[in-house]
Amino acid sequence: MTSIAYLAVIPVFVYLLIVLAVSIFFRKDDPSKLKKWFVIDSLQIILASLYVDFFSKAWIRDTYDLHEGKPLIDGVLELCYIENTGAVFGLMAGQTVLFLVFTTIILVGCVAVFYRIPAEKKYSWLIACISLIVSGAIGNAIDRVWKQQVTDFIYVSLIDFPIFNFADICVVVGVFVLMFLAIFVYKDKDFEFLNFKQKKSVEEKNK
Repeated sequence: MTSIAYLAVIPVFVYLLIVLAVSIFFRKDDPSKLKKWFVIDSLQIILASLYVDFFSKAWIRDTYDLHEGKPLIDGVLELCYIENTGAVFGLMAGQTVLFLVFTTIILVGCVAVFYRIPAEKKYSWLIACISLIVSGAIGNAIDRVWKQQVTDFIYVSLIDFPIFNFADICVVVGVFVLMFLAIFVYKDKDFEFLNFKQKKSVEEKNK
């Protein structure tokens, strides 16, 4: 790996934050264009997240020996290189095939939801969450297919938290923000687009 690819992680991460901000806060509520922007923003979020995840893992593998690392903030945050055969935060080690099946189900579900999301600005948060979850799932799936284990390196030593990586962050942030939105922001009617039977009955009435 070239040093340029590693250094690009930082500007790509900043670019990811900018895309998220533009997608959520600054995109105009124009139904004729919003669906197209949903697709473009989602692809940018996924690709930028995958870039940061891939090259951050590659940098760790090239820089440190297994189980080696160094403190970033003494007693709080460390880099610690490990290879994990489990899921997020090391859970259920050794179940590679099960994880790949589960990841495929998640990706199919996310694509199905994305396809049915109405072209309304209020769903920008939902698009961002789905994109982060998809990118995290793909990022760790690449590791599992490629080398049957996942590179982890971020260790919060202050609370002795299980070591994780950027893809894990994407999945967890996406899921927790999605849960927050579902509980405190969106109403039941905002998820009516997921009711296939209801949509089908409406289409039949319009015939």
